[in-house]
Amino acid sequence: MRNLTHPRLLPDSAQIIAVAQADHNKSPAGSLRTQEYGATDAVSHPIVFATSDDPLVRTACTRYCNDWGKNGVGTPPRIRIPRKARPATCCDHHLAVVQPNGDEIDLWDVHDLPGRDWQTGDTIAFSNGQNAGSFFSGRGQMGNGLPDNAATAGGAALAAGLIRESELATHSIPHALFMLTNCVAKRHVYPAIQDGDTICSGAGPHTPFGAHIWFSMSDAAIDALPGSADTKTVMHALHRYGGYIMDSAQGNMDHTDGYVVMLEEGAQFEPFGVPSPMTVYARTHSWSHSPMASRIAPYVTEYALPDTTGVNWSRYLRILDVCYAERTC
Repeated sequence: MRNLTHPRLLPDSAQIIAVAQADHNKSPAGSLRTQEYGATDAVSHPIVFATSDDPLVRTACTRYCNDWGKNGVGTPPRIRIPRKARPATCCDHHLAVVQPNGDEIDLWDVHDLPGRDWQTGDTIAFSNGQNAGSFFSGRGQMGNGLPDNAATAGGAALAAGLIRESELATHSIPHALFMLTNCVAKRHVYPAIQDGDTICSGAGPHTPFGAHIWFSMSDAAIDALPGSADTKTVMHALHRYGGYIMDSAQGNMDHTDGYVVMLEEGAQFEPFGVPSPMTVYARTHSWSHSPMASRIAPYVTEYALPDTTGVNWSRYLRILDVCYAERTC
């Protein structure tokens, strides 16, 4: 990202940050939180990769649907899916299935599962499904601007912007981050494709979908901080690339009075008999226990990224002008 010293900001950046980072008696004011996760697969974005030998299943969209091939949206009538692939077990029930040709098929609210491994001839039912383009070279964002044209409310692909265990292990996140907040403004900015699904009721201004969050502390200052190298790795990513608010937590998390970054979770590993790399990493790096809100107690999770730097995030967070996402400035 160019001009990291004095970048152009959204006109009401300071006011939005002040509202979003206010203390609502849920977590310390001015902090940044990660989506908690652990042994369960509650609210993750599982991504699985199909081969030409995997079962060929029919697709059935049941709610927010676009015809396949019309305006370049929708899902193909049949997709390949690994036999043991499963959606997230709570809430949005997401699942992304990357096809043998690299197309990422993003599904929201996958339901009516067969109760066994997938077989050729089965039907996978979902409330919204879209072809997000190439997993390997796509934009990670739905570009045609049609409402309901994505598995995430803001329009990002499910695979876009997740923090992966391998990135924390190498202390390098070479991309912008997928971010959440508890509620949003009744407007959106690019790259979001529609207004929010959970509108804030209190006095604003509030964060719009598509907001490009930037952490203004320099790389040198971040490196000089005490505390967790994992937290500082996230800080570096937010300084160099920023993050985009592309979904809302809809009150399901207890740490969403500010902004939340999304982590890779276990749902894409555990059904295949592989321990979640992020859970293993958290346990071996002394991450803190931080359960989700009691309203989703059956899906209580284990860990959250430790913020031990002592930084008041409110002082350094900014919202960049949309020209950076549009690559016009």
